[in-house]
Amino acid sequence: SRATHFVPFERARLRHTRGKAMFPSSLQAPFRKLLGKDTDTLSASEEVAVSNVAKAHQRLVVEGGRVNTKSESGFNACQLFLESLDATAKAIRLDAAPRTYRVAFTINYRALFPDEARNYRVDVWEASV
Repeated sequence: SRATHFVPFERARLRHTRGKAMFPSSLQAPFRKLLGKDTDTLSASEEVAVSNVAKAHQRLVVEGGRVNTKSESGFNACQLFLESLDATAKAIRLDAAPRTYRVAFTINYRALFPDEARNYRVDVWEASV
């Protein structure tokens, strides 16, 4: 079993039409509504981004129901997934949550995350799941 918060991508089997990855049309409207978008379809770049994050999710190394980040291949797959997740958030123009709370954290923590960017990291992600 994989992490449940990514189940929509797991269930959303991508189909290919004329060599182009397509997010299932039955899920496009609910996905757009979830994102607060007005249109019922994904743009071509949004489709590619969602397809890429779904593929990266499928490549995660899962052992005993947990994502393995200890092996080199597991770490690399997780890093690719997090990069794809960030690229997808940017492609569908999701606003990043404010990170002003970081100023209250220790110097060491602030050194890891020096700005307001998302800064997805495998070690932090692993510690949180």
